[in-house]
Amino acid sequence: MSIRPDFTPDHLHGLKRLGLCDEQVGELRTALIEVRRVLTKPAARNDIKKVLKDVEKFSTRLMDMLGEIAVPSNAACSEALGLIEEGYWQGDRLNDDGPTSMHHLLPRLEALAKAAHSGLAALPTNLPARHASADPRPVKRINTALRYGWNKAHGSWARSMPDPESDADFVAGIMANPPPYPVELLPSRDPDSNFAEIVGICYEAVGEDYEHADDVRTIPDRAIRNYLEMEQEWKSKARAAFEKGLKGAMQKPK
Repeated sequence: MSIRPDFTPDHLHGLKRLGLCDEQVGELRTALIEVRRVLTKPAARNDIKKVLKDVEKFSTRLMDMLGEIAVPSNAACSEALGLIEEGYWQGDRLNDDGPTSMHHLLPRLEALAKAAHSGLAALPTNLPARHASADPRPVKRINTALRYGWNKAHGSWARSMPDPESDADFVAGIMANPPPYPVELLPSRDPDSNFAEIVGICYEAVGEDYEHADDVRTIPDRAIRNYLEMEQEWKSKARAAFEKGLKGAMQKPK
């Protein structure tokens, strides 16, 4: 797995074909990091445990070895210590703590071993067996990236005219209003929609593969459905809160 996920040339061609501007593609590139974080399948507990045990074991073993070299008991250790010291302080090591390399390394190796040991103790006993493929957060992040990229490319009246001071300013703000957001990019469960294909491309870019899909670009139907339901629920709650506040204001005694 690469450090940072990115689109392939085919992905970029597909996004351009779907009508995305450069700013939207740039925002999607950033969004891929969060999308992959949510979609990545969690490691098995035993696998995590093995890594932590190895870190503790090898850092402790190296700490013991360096401890013997730090106080050389024979000519070989003494010669090795001299060569380590000579090589260690070359380059950008002048800011390290301690008069010798061992004074700097040994406390840190000890801290590393303790941190790995603490991690073992803190490791949850019940890790999810599978990733949440229906999680709506990646879809929300993708939609936000598309919106934000569009605003970056075309500007927004709200940002350019936060407080119109005259009718002329207001008219100027209207004239500066960006073109309407493309209907084709609005969230949709339709597998033939541009939005569904964009989500599919993003999922493919982070390596998300669905066993039940004939094509890895097939719309992640459950994730988009859950996102749309979440948005509808939020709008309903916001509308109810607004109506409640408005009704309360109207009922206040004069």
